[in-house]
Amino acid sequence: MKLLKRSLRIVFTLIGLAILLLVVSGNKHVLTAVSKTYLKGQPGPGIHDLYYFPSRTIKALVPKDLPKEISAFSIPETETSYLDSLDTEAIVISKTGKLVFEKYYKERADSEVSNSFSAAKTIVSILVGVALKNGYIRSLDDTLGEHIAHLNNPALSALSWRDVMNMRSGTNWSESGANPFSDNAKAYYGKDLVALLSSLEVVEIPGERFNYQSGNTQIIAEALSHAVGIELSTYAERELWSKINAKHNAFWSLDHEDGSEKAYCCYYATAEDFIRIGELYRLQGNWDGHQLIDTSFVQASFTPAHGKTPTDTLDIYSLFWWHERIDGELVHYARGILGQYIIILPTEEMVIVRLGNKRDAINERLHPKDLYHYVFLAKELNKNL
Repeated sequence: MKLLKRSLRIVFTLIGLAILLLVVSGNKHVLTAVSKTYLKGQPGPGIHDLYYFPSRTIKALVPKDLPKEISAFSIPETETSYLDSLDTEAIVISKTGKLVFEKYYKERADSEVSNSFSAAKTIVSILVGVALKNGYIRSLDDTLGEHIAHLNNPALSALSWRDVMNMRSGTNWSESGANPFSDNAKAYYGKDLVALLSSLEVVEIPGERFNYQSGNTQIIAEALSHAVGIELSTYAERELWSKINAKHNAFWSLDHEDGSEKAYCCYYATAEDFIRIGELYRLQGNWDGHQLIDTSFVQASFTPAHGKTPTDTLDIYSLFWWHERIDGELVHYARGILGQYIIILPTEEMVIVRLGNKRDAINERLHPKDLYHYVFLAKELNKNL
């Protein structure tokens, strides 16, 4: 018994020292991470994390159902097994603005929201496009300047909107979904995004090298909120969610109560409402006869960006959108780390939304392998319409 008590005393002392070390080293977020993951029975961030963090509501002020012509198409058995292996929760496909396929898994309701993870970056891009049309931003080639003066970081202020949105900011943000000490972990589980951005350094020449960093979207979000003069969620509600007749309220996680939106991730919405994001861009920024975003901005978003040097020939990304040529067609898409997708197939006039808990670990040209499976499904479906 004495040995047991002594062993327990040592264990609790070590735990206490570890907690103290995390706190004094500025890594208190690790404690939050443990409490929100392992103590909840999950290995990391999840698509149902909404109530773990403060959030703002983006109200569906003018809800309207999308038209439906649901096909009798059945997913091939081999694809069904693949989708099950990735813990799929929803696949919804539209054709010319009409819902033609809906499948929900694990008794998921069509009204249930899901974390977007990095697909939220694309929503931020859309809001930038709206702000450009509304005159709050003059040009993507302007520097962020006065709009992020509150970060007290002259190096970031000198960056252009375009370089940051093309993932070529040159900052030292540490991008990792697994390292608990990365900037991603600090952003997701920490409580001060402004302080985190303020500490960033520009360590490479901006515009020269593609380097995917979630911090870039957070920088843009801070600048955008300042430019439009209101919180990001309020702007999204007024200028996007209500304009595309979203059916359900959406939610955007915050770093703390009344704080900053976690703009690089954590926009929660339903599959049907995510479809509207793709449809808006499939229609070149026009919704129900109203031009919400200039066509030129949509085209710039759909044109793969290159760096400012001949050696940067990467052609898969621009303005927080991904691009891949599949079967000769340039496909545009938003994606999240656990397999959240909004995929636009321009030739087929289709949009695919997939929600789930995993994405394929195999990448082709930085594109997850499961992307090609969702495009295949849509094209097979299209043959039956």
